[in-house]
Amino acid sequence: MRLIIVPQLIRLALPGLSNLWLVLLKDTALVSVIGLSELLRMAGVAARVSKEAFLFFGVANLVYLPLSAISSIGLTRIDNWARRGKIKR
Repeated sequence: MRLIIVPQLIRLALPGLSNLWLVLLKDTALVSVIGLSELLRMAGVAARVSKEAFLFFGVANLVYLPLSAISSIGLTRIDNWARRGKIKR
């Protein structure tokens, strides 16, 4: 089961699961340390107080970008693992 059925299941289910994962990463603080909406809200508050919007939104970008990049790399590796026996045309 582990060697035959699970890779087939992952290959079929991974596109939908990866979309849900990225939506969770953007919308909630349950998946990551802080959600994108909370991160941008705090950056907006800090930008209004200090009048340096570019700095705070740049830092928010530097926090969110690695989270999404690591997720994308991990999902790509899982997809490559699941498709390792498929014939390429």
